[in-house]
Amino acid sequence: MSKTPSSKKARKRRKATTDPVRAAGIAESRATEAMTIFWMLCSFGTLMLLLAIGGLEISARMVAPEEDAQRNLLAVSGLVLFVAIVMGTFGLFLAPVVQYNRRRKAPRAINRVAIIICTIPWILLLARMGGFL
Repeated sequence: MSKTPSSKKARKRRKATTDPVRAAGIAESRATEAMTIFWMLCSFGTLMLLLAIGGLEISARMVAPEEDAQRNLLAVSGLVLFVAIVMGTFGLFLAPVVQYNRRRKAPRAINRVAIIICTIPWILLLARMGGFL
């Protein structure tokens, strides 16, 4: 079953006309798509790390204060907070860059939620330094 060149051309022509993004001429560059994906992964990863920090903090509070397990859980929680700060910082720096470079902007709600999620690790760090946590 060999395909003739004319059938390949016809298939490409059909695909180009049925794809609404390409038909409208609003396709993004590969670099912009990669930046957008990295930004979303940083935001989602930060959210998952924040949930892990919450779980570790709750587990540490349930353990008796004099046990070594509480100190170990709080140490791991601090390490996870550091990773969340790094990822959140990448997410914060990428948010305006992605919005500037994209032809079709991300919805405002997604942008705002991503910025809030990426800011929370810094707020947690300041709360820990201030003795609130």
